[in-house]
Amino acid sequence: YSQLTETERWSNVFAFDEFNNTEMVISKPPWQSGDPKYFKPRPLRDTDYTQTQMWLQRNWANATKNAVVDAVNAACELQIISPVRHYLEQLPESDYDITRLFEDYFGVLPSDQAEQDYVREASRVFLTQACARAVDAGCKADIVVVLEGKQGIGKSTGLRALFSPDWFKDSLPPMSQKDASDYLVGAWCIELAEMAYQKKAEIEQQKAFLSRQEEKYRPAYKRTSIVYKRRCVFVATTNRDDWAVDETGNRRYLPIKTQNIDVAGLKSDRDMIWAAAYATFMQTGHWWLQERFIHYTHQQTEARREADLWSQLAQEHLKDKDEVTITEAFELCFRQETVDGHTNPRQTTLQDQRRMANCLLAAGFERNGKFTSGKQRNQVRFTRASEC
Repeated sequence: YSQLTETERWSNVFAFDEFNNTEMVISKPPWQSGDPKYFKPRPLRDTDYTQTQMWLQRNWANATKNAVVDAVNAACELQIISPVRHYLEQLPESDYDITRLFEDYFGVLPSDQAEQDYVREASRVFLTQACARAVDAGCKADIVVVLEGKQGIGKSTGLRALFSPDWFKDSLPPMSQKDASDYLVGAWCIELAEMAYQKKAEIEQQKAFLSRQEEKYRPAYKRTSIVYKRRCVFVATTNRDDWAVDETGNRRYLPIKTQNIDVAGLKSDRDMIWAAAYATFMQTGHWWLQERFIHYTHQQTEARREADLWSQLAQEHLKDKDEVTITEAFELCFRQETVDGHTNPRQTTLQDQRRMANCLLAAGFERNGKFTSGKQRNQVRFTRASEC
């Protein structure tokens, strides 16, 4: 063991890459020929244990294969590397204003001062959150910027240029599968392309997945489970303007309307951008959305919520009502006159009732206890929300 950790020839050969969660050979080992300056770091292979054992037996003493394996793994653990964190730490100083990222490189054109303030806050959060995950793996970072824009303007290409092809991924498996956990390893940014996971049936699963801070799973071909602290952030892309589905969980999304994206500029200026972002993060330690922007963000996501036909019916048929129950709402929105002049209420399931409740909230009502008398007794009471 001491040969692999204390002698000059071996002390810098093995390391553990915490970002990619793998043992590495980072410099030319003594048993390999060639010029050390041309050696490229690579993952540890099974043959490295054999070659190390053979070298030790030739130059030092007999060593069993199990002893060599344990010694090499221990040597890896003594030297931890983290490529993204090291990249950020070695960048030269930069005076770039990180709040201008989306305006400068993603073609964002705010329509007024309020939108500009929001876009600049989103730029700051986007970059500093990525730095936070690189430096403090597993920190809470569940804000997802949603880049909206026409297909082909360079959303994915721009993200790949900003985060580097080595650390960017865009083919996340279904969030319910174990492969999704394995896929996060070695990624700094993961694109949710075309909001592929924004389906109503998967909303709760998506919330839990995006807010998770670490992965507990057993990698393929491994005997034991591992815990991998997340080092990535998520960015969604879409060409739609009605992508928001959930009535309550959209707070984590920051929608940004993009135009033509300056991919070449992102490639050439990425070091300058990340240097400023890293410095800002280290100085402030703040990477989440400021509270004063929460209401504006909610308005932005609500404007993008997928329209529900029932909400339109509620708006039309309940416009003169100040209070209503779910049952009454169904009768007014879906009633059909029978021959004797009485109404024939639509048969409803529990899922229908929940959907109507959400539509009443979208139509300007709010829950206000229950009715205490009459035929509506014990039914949830929805009253017209105050305008103030």
